[in-house]
Amino acid sequence: MRDSRTVRIGAGVLAAAGMLTVLAPAASAAPASYECVIANNVRYHAAPDVNSTTYGEVNAGQGFTITDWTTGPLDGRLWDRGNLWGGRSGVYIRDDFVGTCR
Repeated sequence: MRDSRTVRIGAGVLAAAGMLTVLAPAASAAPASYECVIANNVRYHAAPDVNSTTYGEVNAGQGFTITDWTTGPLDGRLWDRGNLWGGRSGVYIRDDFVGTCR
């Protein structure tokens, strides 16, 4: 499990505080890393609970954009909520199955 999380603050909050600076990305810039599934046959769920509806399974290397995270009410584990690249949005995957791909 990762030790820390990035705090995400909405652009509207930053703009209102006069702290928002928008920079155009370089035309050939590629991200240095992104989040992905790091194991095979990982189930993704409707809620942060292994007993919730299972939508399907993904394998190592599947891109995953994290939008939020929470502690599972039954297992006390950290769950990431996000969007599978080219797949379903708003799903939950246990955090220990998500990592950084390069």
